[in-house]
This record gives sequence, structure tokens and C-alpha cells, in this order.
Amino acid sequence: PLPKRIVTRVYLGNYPSKKEAEDVMAGLVRVIEPGTAPFIKPVNGYYIIQLGIFSDADKAEILSEKIRALGYYPKISSET
Repeated sequence: PLPKRIVTRVYLGNYPSKKEAEDVMAGLVRVIEPGTAPFIKPVNGYYIIQLGIFSDADKAEILSEKIRALGYYPKISSET
């Protein structure tokens, strides 16, 4: 069998409206890595922004640091 691949996602927020999440995401475009496809998804009545998905956890941490430097508190999640 093939080894399981671990992916690391960078998320931001629990926004009460999609519009609020869209506004935040629009302001973060300049620090989001080229080639990533950020998107907004509803979770339990709120909206979160997935800023990127990486096979290299170090790249996820770099993006997370850039987002923190702008005053936000991203979350990182790793899974197989």
C-alpha cells in the first residue's frame, strides 16, 4: 500500500456572515501563496476561510505567520 499523505490546512475565522468572511479574505489576497485556492465554507452557522492546503507543514506555518503579522489568528490542521 501507498504511504498516507499528510496535508496541512490553514483556516481563519468564525464569521457570522459570508460577506464578513469575503471582506477579510479580500484583504488577505496579498499574502496568500500563489497556487493556493482560498475559499469560504459554512460550518455550524458560521463562515470560515480556508487560506491554503499544503503537503509541506512548514509552508503552512509560513503562511500562518504572515496572517498573524496582520493581526489575525489562523488555525492549522493536519490530517491524512
